[in-house]
Amino acid sequence: MRSVLYFFFCLPLLLSAQRDAGYQTPPAAIADLVNAPLTPAVSLNGPGDWMLLLERPGFPPIEELAQPELRIAGLRINPRTNGGSRANTVTGLQLKQISNNQLFTVTGLPPQPLIEDTSWSPDGRHIAFTHTVANGLELWVLDVSTQTARKLTDARVNDVTSGLPYTWMPDNRHLLAQLTPAGRSAAPVEPPAPTGPVIQATTGKKAPARTYQDLLKNPFDEALFEYYATAQLTKIELQTGAQQSIGVPSIYTTVSPSPNGAYVLVATIQRPFSYLVPYYNFPTRYQLIDPNGDLVQTLADIPLAENIPKGFNAVRTGPRSFTWRADKPATLFWVEAQDEGDPAVKTEVRDQLFYLEAPFKGPKQESITFRLRYGGVTWGNDNLAIAYEWWWSTRQEITSSFAPGDKDSKKTLFDRSSEDRYGDPGSFVTADNAAGRSVLLTNAAGDELFLTGQGASPRSEERRVG
Repeated sequence: MRSVLYFFFCLPLLLSAQRDAGYQTPPAAIADLVNAPLTPAVSLNGPGDWMLLLERPGFPPIEELAQPELRIAGLRINPRTNGGSRANTVTGLQLKQISNNQLFTVTGLPPQPLIEDTSWSPDGRHIAFTHTVANGLELWVLDVSTQTARKLTDARVNDVTSGLPYTWMPDNRHLLAQLTPAGRSAAPVEPPAPTGPVIQATTGKKAPARTYQDLLKNPFDEALFEYYATAQLTKIELQTGAQQSIGVPSIYTTVSPSPNGAYVLVATIQRPFSYLVPYYNFPTRYQLIDPNGDLVQTLADIPLAENIPKGFNAVRTGPRSFTWRADKPATLFWVEAQDEGDPAVKTEVRDQLFYLEAPFKGPKQESITFRLRYGGVTWGNDNLAIAYEWWWSTRQEITSSFAPGDKDSKKTLFDRSSEDRYGDPGSFVTADNAAGRSVLLTNAAGDELFLTGQGASPRSEERRVG
């Protein structure tokens, strides 16, 4: 009996000692193996004379994994930083000069940096990135010539929606950044009790019901989404850090300057929000503004897309995938579904490309059509661009050449299965040379480059350039 009493009297002391022990670590040899950093990621600038090496940690620290997380509108948000709750951070930067393989350590970085969202300037002379601190994300810039980094903004970067929270202007001297609005009030507080039931009404029409994660559930979720996703578009001068607000605070999903910098394409989320689909299917307004924020033209108001058909190649109706033609000052292309966005519809044309040239006053111009679902364009010159299309169920991929101004110029280059790795022809990239802008095909081995001809098959008019 006495031994039993002794055990019970000592048990709280044992439990207390265990609670105060903290996390236990394995022997040093095992810990060093687990915590070994990954091979650095690399990124080349446009001219190809500098390489950025990004040092990556082996595993995220417990402090990062323990951060709070909001799961709303298909997003996972860290309310402390106004960014994503899961990030692939970089803990160090180095620069290598390609001509002589000289390696430089970047100076000016804060102690123990947490770097994300790195991006080269168009001329390859600067690198912008965000740095995570306890209360948010800062915007920094790295001068390649001096290998020195410096901070441009305080912790006000809004990195909630997908994509980079900033974009380079073509002049290489300004950035368009999404910042939290100045003087923003405190975050909404959840009411102790709902003010009423959540009501959803049907339209009487059949519609597929996809399954999504982390959707809005009630008006409080709507308020949280609007609070954390709303950003003030701000033009920042690179040398002085001077800031100019552009337009009014909005929920941005696209911010894309034209190649000549005269226009900015913006896409903003509109109400009503939905409890059935993520934010990228909410009503979206596409507009062109000038660099001061003045409206040039409203391109499209895309309604809420709760009734997208079933299937991997199903898309919303109306204009989508807006892109600037890279080799022209200001020509805007986009694609529209010709099959109601439904992969079950039998048709010879799934998508069609359209375009408008500045000043965007006339009717839209027709460009090429696609038998499969549109997958993007690599822009070359007036005679040559490369178009991609794909189909999920058959794994079919088609790569074609076309002249951007001629809707009947499309010519198939490759028609293959995406699962045929041995038959992979490689990747198309653009290059500028004395003859103008061209398109290069890098073969699958990655060790040769071929210059394509004027819209013809690369196998009929090719010459080796590397």
